[in-house]
Amino acid sequence: MRDYYERIGDQWRTRSYLQACGQLKNQPTLIRNFDEAIAIPKIGQRIAKKIEEIVLTGRLLRLENAEAEPDDKILKLFMGIYGVNVKLASKWISQGHRTFSDLTTYVRLTPSQRIGIEHYDDLQLRIPRDEVTAMGKHITDTAQILDPNIEIIIGGSYRRGAKTSGDIDIIISKFNTTKTTELTPFLSSLVKTLTASKFLVAAFQSRIIAKDQNGTDVVSSPLPPLPNLTPIHGAASISSSFPHPK
Repeated sequence: MRDYYERIGDQWRTRSYLQACGQLKNQPTLIRNFDEAIAIPKIGQRIAKKIEEIVLTGRLLRLENAEAEPDDKILKLFMGIYGVNVKLASKWISQGHRTFSDLTTYVRLTPSQRIGIEHYDDLQLRIPRDEVTAMGKHITDTAQILDPNIEIIIGGSYRRGAKTSGDIDIIISKFNTTKTTELTPFLSSLVKTLTASKFLVAAFQSRIIAKDQNGTDVVSSPLPPLPNLTPIHGAASISSSFPHPK
């Protein structure tokens, strides 16, 4: 329900459900009924009733009805495109667009959005941990051929121990660097090398953000498979980091 209300721009209900989810996660035991739910701080009667419905039936009718709404299905579809937020997706719907074909025919899309549509199905998939490991190793091996002093870290959900990842976050660092921009030439060489070998097949964006000598240079790209890996495209973010992470 939180995701639904966020999609339709209902900030008050979004915040209410976000707070309720946080409270439920902090409970030491499972909540079994309305009385137990309503006793939890920041959970009101309406959400408590919904919690009881889920416990008793394993489903939530309000959510099923919401997700069955035609515009909500289209909104979720459009928001799955790289670089598209709820405001832009809603604008497209208000203009009468309902399909990817509508967008590619009638809307002036950015190159990143066109790539996102082209590889949409693959980019919705979670990447298994062993494939993230293999891709990370390939990037690391390539980087250290270019500069043996470079250190590569696989970050994001992978570093937190997740079994699958929505994308691959690669952090580049080098000892004795004093600012992010010192790594920009190396990052450019790495991306060119990975692209030449067809490991990177398309770039969503390349940008530098610097603040207080900390910055990120991001290249997100669909990735072709390595040998023995599932033949799908996934998203990777390659970032330069300062100071040198411990």
